[in-house]
Amino acid sequence: MVEAVAAEGAGQDALVAALTELCEALSFCAEDAGGYFPTEAAARALVRRAGGGDGAGATPDVILLSVRAITYLCDAMPRAADAVVRHGLLPVLCSRLLAIEYLDVAEQCLQAFEKISRRQPAQCLQAGMITAVLAYIDFFTASIQRVAVSAVANACKKVPADCSHFVVDSVPTLCNLLQSEDKMVVEKVAACLISIVDSFSSSVDLLDQLCHQGIIEKVLPLIHTGGLTALSPSTCSNLIGLLAKLACSSLVAVKSLFELNVGSTIKGILVASDLSHGMPYLPLEKQNNQVNEALKLANQLIPSAARGVEDTQIILAKEKIITDEPRFLCQFSRDILPVLIKIIEILMQKLPDAYLGFFIKEGVVYAVEALLTQEDSSRSTHLLDDIQQSEPQPVIRNKSTCFCYAFDAHRYEAAETRTCMIGNGSLYTFARHVKTTYFTKEVVSFEKGSTEIVQKLKTCCAVLNETTDKSSERENLQNEEYLSTILSEVMMELHGGETMTTFEFLESGLVKSLSNYLSNGKYLQAVENMNCSSDHFLAVVKRFQSFAQMSFSRMGQSWSDMLLTLLVRKLQNALTSLDNFPVIMSHNFKPRSNISDIPTRHSTIIPCIRVRFKKHEDETNLSSYDSVVNLEISSSLHTIEEFLWPKVSTDMNSQKAESPPSGPALESYVNDGSLERDSTPQSSPPSEDQINAGSDIILDMQFWRSVHDITFRTAANPETDRTALNPEADSPKDSSTAMSSKNDSTTGFKWQMLPFFSKGLNRYSFHLVSEERNHSFAQGTITNLDDLKAVVFSIPQQEFVSAKLTDKLEQQMHDPLVSRSCCLPLWCTELMSACPFLFSFEARWKYFHLAAFGSLKNHYGHIMDAIVNSVTERGSPHSRKKFKVDRDDILVSAAKMMKSYAKSNALLEVEYKEEVGTGLGPTMEFYTLISHEFQKSGLGMWRGELPCEAVTDDAHVSRFVVAPKGLFPRPWSASADCASFQEVSKQFHLLGQVVAKAIKDGRILDIPFSKAFYKLILGQELNIYDIQSFDSELAISLMEFQAIACRRKYAESNLMRDCQIISDLTYRGCRIEDLAIDFALPGYPDYMLSSGSSSGSLNVENLEEYVHHVVEATVKSGIARQMEAFKSGFNEVFPLNKLQVFSEDELERLLCGEQDTWDFGKLVDHIKFDHGYTSSSPPVINLLEIIQEFGSHQRRAFLQFITGSPRLPPGGLAALNPKFTVVRKHNSNDADSDLPSVMTCANYLKLPPYSSKEKMREKLIYAITEGQGSFHLS
Repeated sequence: MVEAVAAEGAGQDALVAALTELCEALSFCAEDAGGYFPTEAAARALVRRAGGGDGAGATPDVILLSVRAITYLCDAMPRAADAVVRHGLLPVLCSRLLAIEYLDVAEQCLQAFEKISRRQPAQCLQAGMITAVLAYIDFFTASIQRVAVSAVANACKKVPADCSHFVVDSVPTLCNLLQSEDKMVVEKVAACLISIVDSFSSSVDLLDQLCHQGIIEKVLPLIHTGGLTALSPSTCSNLIGLLAKLACSSLVAVKSLFELNVGSTIKGILVASDLSHGMPYLPLEKQNNQVNEALKLANQLIPSAARGVEDTQIILAKEKIITDEPRFLCQFSRDILPVLIKIIEILMQKLPDAYLGFFIKEGVVYAVEALLTQEDSSRSTHLLDDIQQSEPQPVIRNKSTCFCYAFDAHRYEAAETRTCMIGNGSLYTFARHVKTTYFTKEVVSFEKGSTEIVQKLKTCCAVLNETTDKSSERENLQNEEYLSTILSEVMMELHGGETMTTFEFLESGLVKSLSNYLSNGKYLQAVENMNCSSDHFLAVVKRFQSFAQMSFSRMGQSWSDMLLTLLVRKLQNALTSLDNFPVIMSHNFKPRSNISDIPTRHSTIIPCIRVRFKKHEDETNLSSYDSVVNLEISSSLHTIEEFLWPKVSTDMNSQKAESPPSGPALESYVNDGSLERDSTPQSSPPSEDQINAGSDIILDMQFWRSVHDITFRTAANPETDRTALNPEADSPKDSSTAMSSKNDSTTGFKWQMLPFFSKGLNRYSFHLVSEERNHSFAQGTITNLDDLKAVVFSIPQQEFVSAKLTDKLEQQMHDPLVSRSCCLPLWCTELMSACPFLFSFEARWKYFHLAAFGSLKNHYGHIMDAIVNSVTERGSPHSRKKFKVDRDDILVSAAKMMKSYAKSNALLEVEYKEEVGTGLGPTMEFYTLISHEFQKSGLGMWRGELPCEAVTDDAHVSRFVVAPKGLFPRPWSASADCASFQEVSKQFHLLGQVVAKAIKDGRILDIPFSKAFYKLILGQELNIYDIQSFDSELAISLMEFQAIACRRKYAESNLMRDCQIISDLTYRGCRIEDLAIDFALPGYPDYMLSSGSSSGSLNVENLEEYVHHVVEATVKSGIARQMEAFKSGFNEVFPLNKLQVFSEDELERLLCGEQDTWDFGKLVDHIKFDHGYTSSSPPVINLLEIIQEFGSHQRRAFLQFITGSPRLPPGGLAALNPKFTVVRKHNSNDADSDLPSVMTCANYLKLPPYSSKEKMREKLIYAITEGQGSFHLS
């Protein structure tokens, strides 16, 4: 074969055949064949053919097969790389890549370089391989790009000094590749840059050149921990080390890092380091090493006070940078000081004058003082020693991560041989050393390191706390104005000239004081302990109105300048600072089949733990049960009690009881504290320590092998009932958890307070301001009804999202054990229940699917490995059910479908009678059609239905309900015709089923519900102010009537009883009686309102009663039965309360998708062009321009034509799955006579290459308007 390839004058066919045969043989060849394979001859012949030598055989096929044979040869026999290099292959490959004639040849050249560079890196560099490989890398597919960067990484593992210029010029291209969407490409490029910096570390000039080429600007965003990084932990650590090496010697790097605010990145790494709770088996080069490398980077940026002769010059130069630009040090300190408490001494050694002031404001001095003044220091020391002694061995091995030696590893002996300075009971000695050395009374003038801001806030908060619950007495109501002044002072401190740090915010006790003041001392108290009077509620309302007026006042021009925004940001920082919620990860967990004893004996793939039930030593009424059983980890206490009760209970005749009583009979707790609390919401509200429990849990193989003891006893009362998997009882707490709880009680900050300031103020801002205007009108401050209109600004939902908690939840949900068992740590479920706004919409979307359906969906429909655990059906989450519907009778077909499959976990697919189409497209269209059916007039479901006798020329308007602000249920009185209402109830029941099934299956509905209706779905109670969201005219009239009634009531309550005011009360100049309004519901004359007065018409006496009854009928009793029917239908599919993690706006986005903006760049990014078209093809450009020019109705029609639905899913075009694809439609002769066609199941548009944009527009509009309503083959 080699001779045939090397033969002179060989014909093309013979040469191709010989090369093909040689490639096939080499692909199966092993290295042991090198002894008899003619390597030199083959290398010589193949290189000649690859270069087109002698002008013979220089065809694309010959070149391609020659390079392929060389690739196979170097792969099978690595030593052959030496031979092909000697025979001049490298220039040949470079020339093929620098002037690409054939793409497949270029791809093969890259693969050859990847093999050769492993053995001959220096020769590849000298031949200019890096420039050639990277020249046109953007034109290759992701898989070929991986090959290319692998070749570069091989060549750069150790760059010789004389080859540096080959590398430096290619650094910008490598840096740009760091933004690639392919993770493997990014990883390889990162490894390459790390090797380059290592090779250049001895040359300041080369390091400066790298910095000028943009390496810092591209690397820094990759290691920022604002979100879940795509890089592996080891690569991330090495990139941080790369920056530290640059900062060590390059002043250009130091200045660049400061300008790019590297302190924020270091802070993010240190703050996020607790994401590894429960992960002690992580090796050093992962999470702990990221912290270590980050601290080394910080050390290189701050010039040391202790200087050696060899590094004096560089230290002085770094000092000059900081001196010339004071903002660098200021910003750096502001970012990292809150999370660098443990390295106080090191920082004080470096720049004591610069850091002392920051240490006071950030609470470092206070923390040291508080540590030394603990009353029971011996107990704390004993606890610390116990925890250190109980640490698993892998943690002890990671001594090199000790903060005490983070900066000095290069000056002393190995860190493993030294003892941690703050361990073994010497914590207090070390703290005392820091205080006496750096924080003496001479330099720290304030008491215990407190600041002026803290003292001022504490004084104001004390005044607010002293008045708690006193203002309920009438004689003290005049003090409210004074208290409002105090409150205003407190709030203005948030916008003061001097920045308030998180420590000052927490230490002042501001959050607790605000909560107590606004709730009049009743916040977070049990309902039964309140005993609230009417005066109490009056005081609370007034305080809320006053606080809302202050909070929504703007210091600037936008919502970001509101005082409430500043308060929310302070609360976010406080939560981040105190957060100690553990992420509990499973180690080496592998799903496998188990035999479960609880809930019933069966085979299951849900993880099981081995437990032994032990009777409490003081228990006398129960029998013992000492058998070891397998327990599904997702089991609730009720399930365990059903299993255990018949085995341990005895009645008066010593006979075993067959079933547990209706209430909780047993309480159980884990003896060793090693289990996670069950996530089922059946227990009493947990304590702060219970929420934080779990940081000491290690879910390794030993956990699954061990037998865990669960002690049981008779339940004293339901309040003491706890779920079985509960670690808090008698379990040792992690020291950091205990400290967190103590700090919470000291500072008065609890996460339970967060809804108070978000939902309580931001969500109800309109209500509060409207109430205040109403009160002002009653008192005569406002006299014009037009001035009642309230204009408020709310804070965007994103301001309430905690990036840190969102990352923790994402990491917890992606743990394989969680996806199998659907069990989450208690903090996840409790925070999601009380404060869902803390998590991003995407994270809550995934949590919702995990909690409601037992599966984790990612990016709106991509199902990850998970288990659907359902009582009614334990089938595959991917099972599908087809249902045939009648296009002419959609409602009846939908009712039959839901009757059969509402409770099924199967994914429903629709096909229409007498049509061939089936799959995603017809199914999406079905949900669109059923949405339109529910909007038709005559169903009696919605407000705004036209009377049957109404005549209009517009057929569309006559068919559909007119609801400009969205659909809201029509009120039905209790005395309405039973038969008519029964049909309405059935329709709402069906609507509930359809809505729930659409959410579960990820389908989009085209139905414009009002915001108020979404609130009803979420279980929120509506009032007069919610009417504004669906009937603004009625809402304005009712609020004005209410204001007049309040003015009359205020005048009557006046001791002087101002009769003149009462007699002068009119509605816009007209007496109330002259309005001639009957006591019936507006718009529904048959819906009579009950009146306590003898008059059946409206007058000033019954005005307040009239408003109450209208509101009651409109948003409460008049729609209660319809909503009950809706909820009963919805609950047949999945529990409606699972949706409460969303807001009403998010629920609309979830159900109806979103209206995406279609700019040209977004269309190009999210549409795939294939099979004859590219993004630059003239027909494609015409199509994109036409789409952009479409109006809203045409855009909806176009979307329905392509996808089956006139709306995009949540996430817009980017979330379409499958991706929207445009391909060339081939035709016989005349493209202009053909129509575009689609495959809706694949979102696939077949577009003919029309001769002009006008012709394309004409054909496209015809297709999207006339091509609706059926599915046939295209």
